[in-house]
Amino acid sequence: MKTTSKMYDEMAEVLQAVKWTNIIDSLTPTSTFTLDPRLKEFSDTYIEAGYDRFIELIRRAIYSIMQQKYTGVDVPSTFADIKIKLQQDKILMHKISAKHENTVVSFECTIIASDVAKTYIKE
Repeated sequence: MKTTSKMYDEMAEVLQAVKWTNIIDSLTPTSTFTLDPRLKEFSDTYIEAGYDRFIELIRRAIYSIMQQKYTGVDVPSTFADIKIKLQQDKILMHKISAKHENTVVSFECTIIASDVAKTYIKE
């Protein structure tokens, strides 16, 4: 059984990856941070911590990453309205709508064609 401190350290380390810091850097004070707790990086901690404690661990880890970017800002009070949502189902691409604005969504699709990038010369 891990301590809360150990679980926090693990979550902070996972969220330091470029994949996650790019998302965290784009968050505004009213954004929603969505993640799938079934991902390998999160699953063990989610199972051990439970829903409420897991959400709090993620929130604290996000705040510590933001504190590195926003020096001199009281991040916990400024970003207190950030919502953390655990999404366990993938969304069909054609179901993405305006209600998903300011959230991270994942979806599966099949790329059926691609083309070479085209450039246009201007005078």
